[in-house]
Amino acid sequence: MDSCEEIILTFCNMTSRLKISLGLLLGFVLLGIGQVAQAQKKDSTLVGKNTEHVEKERHEFHEQIESRVLFGGGKNRPNELGQQHLRFIVEGLKQDIENYERLYPQDKIILKLEIKGYSDGKPFYTTQSDEERVAYNKYLSKKRAYYISNEIQKGLYESVHGVEQNIEAKGEELPPYYPEDLKEDPQRRMCIVTVLAYSMPRDSFNLKKNQQFVAIDHSKAFVPDQIESKQEFLAVNMPVSTDSPKKYRPGSKLTASNPTTNPKEAKTNKTPESKSKDSSDEVVVYNATKDKPKVNTGNITPLNNGKVVFAKANAAVNFHTGWHTPKPQDYRYLQQLIKEIKEKVAAYRQDNGDKPMVIQLDVAGYADKQGYYYKQPEAQRKRQNMLLSQWRAKNVGTYLQKFLKSQHIKVELKTEGRGEELPPGVTDGPINDPSRRTCLASIRVVEGQVVNSR
Repeated sequence: MDSCEEIILTFCNMTSRLKISLGLLLGFVLLGIGQVAQAQKKDSTLVGKNTEHVEKERHEFHEQIESRVLFGGGKNRPNELGQQHLRFIVEGLKQDIENYERLYPQDKIILKLEIKGYSDGKPFYTTQSDEERVAYNKYLSKKRAYYISNEIQKGLYESVHGVEQNIEAKGEELPPYYPEDLKEDPQRRMCIVTVLAYSMPRDSFNLKKNQQFVAIDHSKAFVPDQIESKQEFLAVNMPVSTDSPKKYRPGSKLTASNPTTNPKEAKTNKTPESKSKDSSDEVVVYNATKDKPKVNTGNITPLNNGKVVFAKANAAVNFHTGWHTPKPQDYRYLQQLIKEIKEKVAAYRQDNGDKPMVIQLDVAGYADKQGYYYKQPEAQRKRQNMLLSQWRAKNVGTYLQKFLKSQHIKVELKTEGRGEELPPGVTDGPINDPSRRTCLASIRVVEGQVVNSR
């Protein structure tokens, strides 16, 4: 008893400073207990017990992928590169959704699709009118967009619980970042695909289903979305007109000049141009005018110790993320470069005669280190970025070759994709470093000679 009285007496004799310190310590302990309780309460809302007022930004799962899917000429199914892009989208999202559902099985996953289908401006046969061609290509772009939508929904059907989508058929409209002077560019045959997958609490899902999105009944098999037939589409987009017999008439044969003429018969009267090097391009265009004189460069080789008329190393062309067509300002740079080369050649020939020339083009493409979806395997990412860099180099090289090749001028083109390799003069930095999304073109114009020409 005496010892207890001594302790009480000692406490009472403590200085006021010590009493304040003990009070602060007690306050910190109580504050820590409160924070732990609040964290436990917050954690309980992340495992499916959310109330309906929780906004989408607070959901655990929120993943978005934007990509392009490329197609062959006249086709509504992707080419080989497009199929790879489509697989990357589906497989990457499926894996991430499954990982999330193991942790939070009570939440629902919503799939939001925004797909824009495009087409080039090529006609389907030689006598096709402009109005009919535009309508045909718009219908083709719509079929492409619906095919992509169905493939993504089919691949993720068992993983998601609701779907909302917006599909647009753009037809011959120019995609973003494309210049107007490449109307028949095969790379315009594509779909721009934006896929967003996000989680939603069960209560909110039940309130919003069939309003904001369409709920999926997993007891039934997947049924693809259907679009109207070509005849129904053309009947709306090409109304009947008595002024022009070239417009589509429902129930009649689809020709431009004569509704009773089969367009296939027109091939006997026209000589087809050679097909494009793109093996997937099945649209054959026929010459309605006289054949143009062929550009015969003969077998031109660089002249030993020939004069170098023009030389430029590492001309840089830049790209947006994931794109293999240059930015608009870089297209203008390429056009200025072509003009400069032509002026140098013309000035040289004015003093030295119409000598054959050789333009040596070496184009190297690069890509940054971004993946195509969240947690993409490194080997797969590097392989995809290598393909992207190859397409960038090919696109820039063929663009320069197209406008530089002419009479007595031979263009020797060499393209190479270097993937995620660092371009010269660039140091390793962020994975989305824009200086790595580039092509470097080395151009050399030298005197040439015609060898074994007959």
